[in-house]
Amino acid sequence: MTLRIKKVEAYPLNIGYKPGFEFTVSYGTISQVSNIVVKITTEEDIQGLGEATPLPVFNGETQEAVMAVMKIFAPLIIGEEASNISKIHEKMDTIVGNVCAKGAVDIALYDILGKATKLPVYKLLGGAFAFDAPMHYTISIKSPEEMAEESVRRVDEGFRTLEIKVGKVKGRASVDDDVARVRAVRDAVGQGVILIVDSNIGWTVREAIAAIRRIEGLDVLVEQPVRTMEGLREVKSKVSAPIIADESCQSVDDAAKIIRTEAADIISMKITKVGGFYRAVKILSMCEAFGLGYRYDNQIQTRLAGTAALHLNMAFSRGIPSGGTQFLRHSQDFVAQGGLKIEKGVSRLDNPDSPGLGVTAKEELLGPPAVYT
Repeated sequence: MTLRIKKVEAYPLNIGYKPGFEFTVSYGTISQVSNIVVKITTEEDIQGLGEATPLPVFNGETQEAVMAVMKIFAPLIIGEEASNISKIHEKMDTIVGNVCAKGAVDIALYDILGKATKLPVYKLLGGAFAFDAPMHYTISIKSPEEMAEESVRRVDEGFRTLEIKVGKVKGRASVDDDVARVRAVRDAVGQGVILIVDSNIGWTVREAIAAIRRIEGLDVLVEQPVRTMEGLREVKSKVSAPIIADESCQSVDDAAKIIRTEAADIISMKITKVGGFYRAVKILSMCEAFGLGYRYDNQIQTRLAGTAALHLNMAFSRGIPSGGTQFLRHSQDFVAQGGLKIEKGVSRLDNPDSPGLGVTAKEELLGPPAVYT
């Protein structure tokens, strides 16, 4: 079996959020998935699926940009062996950036490799430390009372980790308001629930230090309080709460710089932001080698990318509870069968023996494709 690639397809995927499930972060209010699904087919007609999650304010990529760059990537990929993943990354890296597009290709390649070997992707990554993965639920920026009320509901549903969004509202951050939000949630859910306070680069360094000093006694972790890695390092040096790098850690080079400069205590691993499994494994291996913590998280993604993230989660044991719950907000589920499922705040694969990602998609939800042969 050669697994030579004969066709690459890229599809726009647009799914709205359920009414009332839109959520607000420092970037603004998010109410729709505007992603790209990449399908790669081998000469043996083995197909793999991957998902790109562009978000201009996060990674500088758009749905239109990913569709455009696939026109460049496709000729580099077609004719290659799908198992030559490192070589394909090297060829794609002749084009600077476009990391989430590269990640979609990567995920599709691992899906093919798993199907060809009749192994689930997590086994290709070294096997499972566990088959269950606790998940977190994200609490949108609202009033302290509303956030506390929703937090209690999510804990009652079984979630033991909550990501509490804070930061800018209509372009302005208020340290007092954000402290009130975090206090209200902690008072409502009590101890024993992990709280990750995420301002999505919504604070200045001064605001971050002031806010964190007032909430660190509430036993919280703080994610990406400021925009730059240098700012993270300054904040980390002046507070006791663990600092998580998210927007500042989108590549192997970023992870290396965080380790060298001690800019964070933990990194947030999102498989779609770092270029797929191939790069994610490098970053997590570096974290384990140098004692840097990591957590799993999700972007604006469907259950397809969420399932890919769960495969990675299963193969690396030291992360704190995962993301992957975004699809619960969507008006339509892109996955028809298999993949990630969540019960009482815990995720598992529908069939852990299913080869590849183990996902069948609802392709009728896809937009018109760009097809390359």
